[in-house]
Amino acid sequence: KLGIRLIANQGPVQMQAQNDLMALLARKEISIVSTEDSIEIIAKKRVTINGGGSYITLNASGIESATAGEYRTRAGYYVRREKAQHKPDIAPLANAINDDSHNIRYLCTDDNGMPMLNTPYRAFLADGSVLEGVSDGEGYTKLFTSAQVQDVLLHMIPEAINA
Repeated sequence: KLGIRLIANQGPVQMQAQNDLMALLARKEISIVSTEDSIEIIAKKRVTINGGGSYITLNASGIESATAGEYRTRAGYYVRREKAQHKPDIAPLANAINDDSHNIRYLCTDDNGMPMLNTPYRAFLADGSVLEGVSDGEGYTKLFTSAQVQDVLLHMIPEAINA
């Protein structure tokens, strides 16, 4: 059984879909867990949580919840207050590329998983083009940009460092 793990020992992990939707889909459970703090789900227009057909929708005009089954609330104390709202500041995506191009850059690592810093590479693109470059001080290639999705075969050339 194979899978993918993305682990950062320190520092944030960010994913962005700068000009289109982002979807997470799993056949089984999806868990979002914060072991020491909170989880915030923020949307500019609407948030809907749906489980088995029962749902709750939050938007600027109100909160709607519905179920075909039993609706239970439990509280040690229940109080009603004046209306209130808190509109979050949602910053636009930083460095968003507003065109139809496809962009990717790679983190080059050796067999031990260590970043290959300042190492020459050659990238063979499916359209037949060949790009050469040197990984940066963190081990990343330059940003590859293409008008369509295509495979990239990346060859690292570490022996060229000492040549």
